[in-house]
Amino acid sequence: MKTLNIFLLVVALGLLAWVGWRVIHPAPQKQMARARDLPIAADLKTNAATRPPSSTPAPTNVVASPMRTNSAAASPVRSAKAKAKTESPASPEENEFDKAYKALEQSQPKVAIGMFRKALQKEPANRRGRFGLSTALIQVDQYKEALEILEIMLKETPKDYVLKNNTAWIYATARDTKMRNGTRAIQLAQEALLLNPLDYHVWSTLAEAYFISGRYDKALRNAQEALRVGRDTGADAKSLVQYELQIERCRRAVESSSLLE
Repeated sequence: MKTLNIFLLVVALGLLAWVGWRVIHPAPQKQMARARDLPIAADLKTNAATRPPSSTPAPTNVVASPMRTNSAAASPVRSAKAKAKTESPASPEENEFDKAYKALEQSQPKVAIGMFRKALQKEPANRRGRFGLSTALIQVDQYKEALEILEIMLKETPKDYVLKNNTAWIYATARDTKMRNGTRAIQLAQEALLLNPLDYHVWSTLAEAYFISGRYDKALRNAQEALRVGRDTGADAKSLVQYELQIERCRRAVESSSLLE
């Protein structure tokens, strides 16, 4: 009888230990079910047939203004309000470029395109004007001309990570799928990261480049890094929400692809 009581006590302790372990470490199937139950945003303008199994739109990582030309390591100007400093008064053409950037800021890309073209007729080599024109062209899906401008500017200033980021973004997310080039997008985004690893836009761009290339595990890791860097460097709330959705889209793709292996 004493031996039986000891045996039953050992069994009871073992059962309690197993239940406690299960509470701390839930079954993998339940964890995956919870991940799949998370909500995902509707696709607004992307073609679902051109994307892997999720419809969440990609974040918007096009930086609106170029780096200052006086330093290869200068931070990008993130808003049309912030203008590159110059030692001499602005020329009439620069004032026209300012007005064009203002139109971009007010979500009038077609108006901005006309203003940029007019100002560039008088000053065709103006770097800021060409960059602004490329940004406006991206917003109206005129990718071919935007890429022609950006690729030429990349040859002129190969250390400008903002140019690399914006060019990679077109190759990774163009709605015209004929313009997409995952290999080129990955190359440019990686080069941009080497120049500035603290810009969350670039991490997210690289994630999108991996995503369209079907390398979902790498896409997920880079999207997570974009969110981390964004939080650490004070990204705006809208960008952080976009990156959270990008992470979820990448996670779903990883799960779906693992089921096919």
